[in-house]
Amino acid sequence: MFLIKLSIVKILCFVVVEATYPQIVSTNKIEIEEELRRHLMKLEKWGLPQLLFTEKQVDQRQMDRARSSTNPEELFQLAQDEDETVRFYVAANKYTPLDVQMELANDLNDIVRSGLASSLQINIREENFRKELKDKIAKKLVIDPIPVVRLALANNIFLTGEIYENLASDTDPVIRLNLSENPRASRKALTLLSDDEFELVRENVGKHHNTPREVLEKLSKDPAVVVRAAVAQNVNVPASLLKKLGKDSDNIVLRAVALQHKTDLLILNDLVNSEDLEIQLAIIQNPNTSRELLTLLASGKRDQSVKNLAQSKLEPILRDEIREDVLERWNH
Repeated sequence: MFLIKLSIVKILCFVVVEATYPQIVSTNKIEIEEELRRHLMKLEKWGLPQLLFTEKQVDQRQMDRARSSTNPEELFQLAQDEDETVRFYVAANKYTPLDVQMELANDLNDIVRSGLASSLQINIREENFRKELKDKIAKKLVIDPIPVVRLALANNIFLTGEIYENLASDTDPVIRLNLSENPRASRKALTLLSDDEFELVRENVGKHHNTPREVLEKLSKDPAVVVRAAVAQNVNVPASLLKKLGKDSDNIVLRAVALQHKTDLLILNDLVNSEDLEIQLAIIQNPNTSRELLTLLASGKRDQSVKNLAQSKLEPILRDEIREDVLERWNH
């Protein structure tokens, strides 16, 4: 505590010197200390506005140092600051030494611990002892009683699968929801989340690029329409599932199938006679839609918006065909 106060006094003195005599140039350490003592005495004569202003400057200087410092010794000192905002910035600083991070994991302030939870990075390429220590920190934070700390972990993309799997069983639905949106959520964590009671979580799992195929298969039969539609949107959805989802009874799912770039022409042909305008418009936008389908959608008793869009897609195709025909005849 004495060192902290001493540090603050020194910073305060420095601010006083800067504010009072910015042009002072000292070449001797003793002279500097005498100068600091002399200006420190002036604090006794300052009124409340000057003191508050200077205190604010000191606090801001501390926060700036905590945010940007790369010096291990300085970060160690700042990690002991009485201001939780300063300690938060130290915890969130990627240059903070591992031993300091371990101390901050035990900080009494939950905001400080959340800063550490959001910045912690476990790299599989670093030394085993460092990985083990960071893993120990993460496991401590994953059972933190304050949700905001675990939420920060759920949004962190630099953790291990084991940590994500622990979070997948969290009692707080907001944490599970955020984890389901984490692009680095592990396959096992997503498998656990696929049984979540909240359909928003299962919907995110259905869309997630890391979700295993067997889980997509299960979610394609989910009672919630939005979950089945999410599976249809998944970048890794297999053709066999799209075929099944293409026969779904709900138009929301069928729209997702019609928009999916992996949907083949046979499925699009089955969907083209749907009375749902959004399904028709989605078919027009699909890159697998054939010239014949566009011609069908551009004519007849279709809605004008469908015909207009189909015609706009069909016109350049027809121009190219005519151009090729003309060039072919010219060459002959």
